Amino acid sequence: MKSINKSEINKIVIRGPDWVGDFVTATPVYRELRKNFPAAKITAIVRDWTKGMLEHCPYVDEIIEYDSRSKSIKYSWEHVKILRKEKYDLAILLSGNYNAALIAWLAGIKYRVGFNYDKRGHLLTHSLKEKGREYRLDRAIRILETLGLNIENRKSELWTGPEDERFAKATLREFKSKFNKLVGIGPGTQEKEKCLPEEKLIELINSLDYGVVLFGSKNDISRGEKIVAGVKDKEKVLNLINKTNLNQLAACLKLIDVYVTGDTGGMHIAYTMDVPVVAFFGPTDPGEALPRKSKARAIWKNPGCSPCTLKKSHQCRTLECIDKITVEEIKKLVVESL
Repeated sequence: MKSINKSEINKIVIRGPDWVGDFVTATPVYRELRKNFPAAKITAIVRDWTKGMLEHCPYVDEIIEYDSRSKSIKYSWEHVKILRKEKYDLAILLSGNYNAALIAWLAGIKYRVGFNYDKRGHLLTHSLKEKGREYRLDRAIRILETLGLNIENRKSELWTGPEDERFAKATLREFKSKFNKLVGIGPGTQEKEKCLPEEKLIELINSLDYGVVLFGSKNDISRGEKIVAGVKDKEKVLNLINKTNLNQLAACLKLIDVYVTGDTGGMHIAYTMDVPVVAFFGPTDPGEALPRKSKARAIWKNPGCSPCTLKKSHQCRTLECIDKITVEEIKKLVVESL
């Protein structure tokens, strides 16, 4: 593929990934684009739940919220008009959404770069193919390398504000003072097939001699309540499920000594904040999700059918990949990480 003429690029729009974990792993794209185009205007188009994570990002000039769940043609056309008016020169499509490529094409953006997901390659000037088992961050960076850009640093980063740091300290100060170490646990994931059963998490918490902080979204409230109800010593658990936004979560995780989680957005936030992570994997592949050089350690049984598509795992009767994970091996990695 042809490299671009950097002198032609004055305005760049980045369509961010739709999910939190993918968003976090793709954050180097914002930084490296700014280094390559220090004078360009950079606009980020992101989902509502990741918009706040860019509020303190020093590499972005403008943030536009986009609801990719909307099926309204009128809604999409309004975004086409916004991009047309600004006359962007380069569109970086980190989202695999077909509509993202269509909007960039209709907006008349000269360079449109992304992966050929959903048979959208004909809408792109630079269409990339997947390489199979590839770490998500490497996949995102490959978009920039395709354009012949210089990449200095591949590490993910997040940008919390002083208000997030104050929230974290105020929320955890008293609880943290009671324990030698704090273990964070994220009991939920977007797909229930990737979740460890509540019974195993309860057993894990009961076996630990540390304080435990539960994190999660509103979708995890029920799981969190069941876990707290099953713990023998209620004083050792602080339930922060649905009590933090993503920036506050990042700030809180910096005060945690190790984070136990499945393959979810919180996992990516934790290792990006340089927190030791013990991550359990079932139907997904840790080789695609975890960086090679980090404090993250994976438990993956890979019974032969994993990794599989999540659609297929919905039909799985046993979820052997998750069921074979034991409390003992999770605890062992937790203790080793402290």
